[in-house]
Amino acid sequence: MQVRAATLADVLSLSGSMPWAQARAISLQCYRSEMAAVVDAGGLATVIGFYPLGLTPEGEQAFELWTVSRKSLSMAAVRFIVRLARVTMQRLAHACPVAVVSSTRAGWMPGRKLHALIGMHPVGNHDAGTEVFLWRSRDGQVCQAADGEDNGRAVCP
Repeated sequence: MQVRAATLADVLSLSGSMPWAQARAISLQCYRSEMAAVVDAGGLATVIGFYPLGLTPEGEQAFELWTVSRKSLSMAAVRFIVRLARVTMQRLAHACPVAVVSSTRAGWMPGRKLHALIGMHPVGNHDAGTEVFLWRSRDGQVCQAADGEDNGRAVCP
């Protein structure tokens, strides 16, 4: 497994064909994101990105975690992606408190499992078809959720 800098061409190759407006939106997201490509024996496996969203009302730097992957990933590739996300979130949290949000199709178990492995927890629905996940840190420590639930800890293996 290797990690290298990702390009827009990597993202578009994994995304397949799409309308021009969607490709344009993805281009903007890629331009502003910190991205990495994961390559395994089968070639380009996934691109993971962190898109800056600005400051939260609590003064945290917010990022959106996004991924685009080929259809079938080995468990080794999934473990590698999880570790890369955790290490990146810890690195981002080293400089200042951060909040990382991500979303997946509501009820989609592979997405829920990936978010749980990364250390993110469900916080509600953006709309009827999208579930939102959150990871928060303060000086590398995970904060309590607004409802008082313990959000766990994203610990790098």
